[in-house]
Amino acid sequence: MLWLCLWTFAGSGQAKSVSTRINLGETPWKFTKVVRQEINLAKDAQVCFDGKAVSVVHDGDVHSEWKPVNAQEGGFWTVDLGKAVRLSSVKLWFDTDRTRFAEVKLEVSADGSNWQTLSEGKKLCVLHKEGDFTTVGHTGTVGYTETVTATYLDLSVKATARYVRFSGLKCKAEQGQDVPVTLSEVEVNPETEQDQGQAEAMASLSFDDTGWQTVGIPHCYNEQDTYLNTSTGERCWRGEAWYRKKITIDGKDRGRMFFLEFQGVNIGATVYVNGTPIRSNTKVEQPEAVTHVGSALPFVVDITPYLRYGEENQIAVRVSNAEGTFFTWPGFGTNEGFGQAMGGIVCPVYLHKKNKVHIPFDSYSPMGKWGTYFGTVSATKDKAEVRFQVNVENAGTEACDVELRTYLKDAKGKTALAFKDTRRAAGGQTVLFDRTGVVERPHLWYPIGTSGTPYLYTVENEVYVNGRLVDRQSRPWGIRQITWDEDFCYVNGEKCFLRGFGYRNNYPGLGAAVPTAFWWNDVARIARCGGNTLRVGHQPPFPEVFEACDRYGILLVVNSGDNEWALKDEPAITYKREYDRDVMVTYRSNPCVVIWESNNGLAYDGEKYLPSYTLEQVKKWDYIQPRLVQNRDGYPPEWDKDEPVVIGYTNRYEKVEGSPSWNTEVYGTNWSGLPSWCIARFDYDNEKEFSMDYVENYFDNMDKRACGWINWMLAETYGEGYTIYLNGMRNQKSLGSCAMDGNRFPKLLYRIFEKAVWVPFDERPGVA
Repeated sequence: MLWLCLWTFAGSGQAKSVSTRINLGETPWKFTKVVRQEINLAKDAQVCFDGKAVSVVHDGDVHSEWKPVNAQEGGFWTVDLGKAVRLSSVKLWFDTDRTRFAEVKLEVSADGSNWQTLSEGKKLCVLHKEGDFTTVGHTGTVGYTETVTATYLDLSVKATARYVRFSGLKCKAEQGQDVPVTLSEVEVNPETEQDQGQAEAMASLSFDDTGWQTVGIPHCYNEQDTYLNTSTGERCWRGEAWYRKKITIDGKDRGRMFFLEFQGVNIGATVYVNGTPIRSNTKVEQPEAVTHVGSALPFVVDITPYLRYGEENQIAVRVSNAEGTFFTWPGFGTNEGFGQAMGGIVCPVYLHKKNKVHIPFDSYSPMGKWGTYFGTVSATKDKAEVRFQVNVENAGTEACDVELRTYLKDAKGKTALAFKDTRRAAGGQTVLFDRTGVVERPHLWYPIGTSGTPYLYTVENEVYVNGRLVDRQSRPWGIRQITWDEDFCYVNGEKCFLRGFGYRNNYPGLGAAVPTAFWWNDVARIARCGGNTLRVGHQPPFPEVFEACDRYGILLVVNSGDNEWALKDEPAITYKREYDRDVMVTYRSNPCVVIWESNNGLAYDGEKYLPSYTLEQVKKWDYIQPRLVQNRDGYPPEWDKDEPVVIGYTNRYEKVEGSPSWNTEVYGTNWSGLPSWCIARFDYDNEKEFSMDYVENYFDNMDKRACGWINWMLAETYGEGYTIYLNGMRNQKSLGSCAMDGNRFPKLLYRIFEKAVWVPFDERPGVA
């Protein structure tokens, strides 16, 4: 149980009660996974292909197969359940791991005459794995190894029907090529009592969770899966889980507002307060009540309308990292090897108490609001023009005069710039304060490897109503101007070659629930070896990383979420537009952000999400000093030639004339004709030559006017299952030509960057 207490600030010579923030993760939460017991109705049903009964596809054996007599044979499969049943899913099984994608049209009917189409088109199959303890690799190590023995297409069905029909079945391999059509099992699952009304029960105050596990937040519910080896595909547990927490709000706080801030939940979440779900503002249609969908994107919810004062309140959070649960699957930003599928409340959760007149949070979803936006209009060593935008919301019913005082203070606390304005705010109205000013002889923010330091001012905003302080916000901020020419990036007019590392939001043994100090230490390690840039793969970094990069002078290349070559068709296009917007609103004031990355390769087919769509969001949300958009793997199609763009490449580089270009992922080499993605910790005999391959690549790219170079990755971590070491070992846990091992012990490659390449010898001589 959590008791809230008042937190007072000293402002204008008086102690004033303003706002509080409490870390809810530091007190226990209740947690459980939801493991559904499915019932296959097809086992006792009549299953026919073009009117002829086929028993092999519902005999309970996923390794027995039906094959068409004619290779081009199409036709209709029909499952007659005997009576109308409320259904939850249909699964089509395929033996072995040949079928990775399946295309099919699924229909249902109550009477056999009127058919409703529920699903159509090509979809990714789920990998069915069987595992055992066995010898791993050439080392004689005994470990748990999982092998894919079958795949299945899992189609969500939310309908009442007696007949299930599917047609147009096509099977495709991992790279998209056609494979022979086979079918080993048909499974039709009904809704169970567990499905019906379960969410309402588990979200209610009266639900008994005493038998659940007790956890702290951040929490990743499949973190132990990062230790699994496997022959191919995904390893982590996917499914639905619940978190519950009781809080008590003092009756004296009636009239205040309360917010929950989630800094990261993977992948979809519904937040309930006393059994009532809080709904999102997404334009994507959802099958059930959903609060937020998106990996590593912070969000804030207003829980005030649902609270009971002076008594217990139940906070419940429904979370899933699996397709076919309670939210519409994005189709991207969901990959296990990229870190997004490490499920759970993987970042801190804060409870905020505020006055009805307050500065909103910089988190657009799901409330559709933002609070502050600070930007540098122009900057030289003599003077800088800065622009501060601050929204103040009057959530009350009565109009009031809102006074906003803004102070820009240097590192010693001296005020460098100040504003004071008053606006009339009607009840329910949000007013925008938009001020521009000049700072004489500013301390500019510089990244590592340039002539300056990452100097941070503090921006303080104070909100007064009738002379009383009602809200106060303080955050560090740096003055800097980023510009580009056709070749290079310039910070405050000084050329800056982007050099550094990539990684992902996960950690061995921890999944995505990583302690704050670990993120800060990783950024410190990049800085220590002279790196000035970090590119996180397939999703934005967590909030602590932005703060650390601001402090250390590390530039961030920020992606709002994707898989590789996956941004296409609906709902992905709508989700991605919203993610681009949300990540810009949240992090546009951070001086470390240098590029908005639109994608990790354009989709090969379908309606593509184009980099120009990301540019539209930049022009709408990052307008004070817009960052450039990056397209990975070449010049973007349908791009306005008058707009600058950054060209990134994957493990290769070529100069695109007229556009700054660079190598955003450098990994892999060849050794005696064999590809190798990583140097093993113990492979000292080959480590020098392996490392020099990257050093030579670095200087070669520089000579050819690259604007930057990224080593993929900083440290070994949970990967994609195809790592090949120089000694021939395969399918290990890490991916990338890492500069450190998973424990952050530096390899020779890191020492070369630190001692010989990125830190000048006359600045810090060293020997490795």
